[in-house]
Formats: sequence, C-alpha cells, structure tokens
Amino acid sequence: MMKLERRSFIAGLSACGFAGCRTPWWFGEAPRLKFGVCSDLHLSTAYRGAQFFERALWWWKREGVDAIVIAGDIADCGDVDSCRMATNAITRVFGGNWPKMMVILGNHDKLGDVGVRRDVLRNVFRMGDETDEKAFFTKVKGYSFVGRSWPRDTSFSMAAFLESHAAALKGPKPFVFVQHPHPTGTCHGPYVWGQESETAGMEQAADFLKVYPNAVAFSGHSHYPLTDERSIWQGAF
Repeated sequence: MMKLERRSFIAGLSACGFAGCRTPWWFGEAPRLKFGVCSDLHLSTAYRGAQFFERALWWWKREGVDAIVIAGDIADCGDVDSCRMATNAITRVFGGNWPKMMVILGNHDKLGDVGVRRDVLRNVFRMGDETDEKAFFTKVKGYSFVGRSWPRDTSFSMAAFLESHAAALKGPKPFVFVQHPHPTGTCHGPYVWGQESETAGMEQAADFLKVYPNAVAFSGHSHYPLTDERSIWQGAF
C-alpha cells in the first residue's frame, strides 16, 4: 500500500479533478477518498440558476464522490431561498442519499443574519445541529476536513481552533483546509485580487498553516479558473 502524503494526495486530486480519470495509475489501487470541490456559485432566485452546479453534481455522482466541499458564496445575496437552489439540485442528482456536505460561508453568504447563516449550514446543507457559522472540523473516511467561514467575529482564532484539533491534524497524513479567499501570496501570486490580506481583521491562513505542511488548502473568491496552472501552489503547505 502506498504511503499517502501531501504531494501525492495533490497529484491524485489534480489527475481526478482536471483530467477526469477514475484511478490514478501510480496509486496502484482505487482512491481511498473522493470529494468534489467548488466555490462562488452566486445562486439567485432572481437571475441565476443552478444548472452549472447541477452539471458538476452529475459528474461527481458518476465519479462516486464521498463528499462535496463548497468554499463559499453559495448565494449571491446570502438568502436561504437561493441556497435551497443548490440543495434542490443535490437532491435531484443524489436523491435522499447525499454525499457528506462541507460548506463554508463567503462574503456574499454573510449578508444574512446569524440565525439565517446557521440555518443554512445546519439544516439546508444538513451539516448537523453542532455546526457553527465560524468554522467546522469533521472527518470523512478517516481524513480530516477543516473549514473557516468569512470572518465577522475578529475575536475568533482559527489558529487556536486548529490547535484544539492538533492530535488529528499534525503528522504526515494530509488534511483538507477550506476558506473563501486565497491565503496571501499563494495561488496566482502575491498580486491577485481577493487574497485574505485584503479582508480587515482576518487572521492569515498563510501564517498559521505553515506549521501544518500536510495541509491541502482550497479557496475561491477571486473567480480565477482552476484550469490555470497557477491555481495550484505548493509551498509551506
């Protein structure tokens, strides 16, 4: 059995995500974990439907994903009805047997009040009653997933949240970290629009993830295409 570390994990994701292959040949075995990632759906009951999201869902279903990650900005104006456009699409594709959903909130999703935001995560996306609108930690098939939503409460420390789960996160086994803006100075270089450094009071993932070289981070916000090779950055994490 191959020892799975961060770089081989990323290579497998790249092959399956961009080329559409089912089993990377260098693994010599079926993938241990499959999950789909997207962001910036900007759904709206007024003008923007979920047809492109639904196309992605059908592809993920054919691939047999275990989970789906949405890295923020589900709805254009943060309302529940627009978010339900996404979950209605999930139900059309997967029926009642949803993959594990892991959703964080972007700046557009933060336009609603706290009650709306919690309802979206806990009930609309079925993430459970213990889900907080600030961050989540969960596991899928033995792999850890951590997500941070767009900050409103600057007293919340994501670094401390990660440290509270250090026993599960530290070590060679890769884990997934998700937030909406790009960690500063990573994918697309230091000058791309939409980095976390542009958000007042936002604790910098580019700093606190340095102690987790096994972290595989996903982000969105800039709307830059994943087909651009600069979307993949490999540095301290």
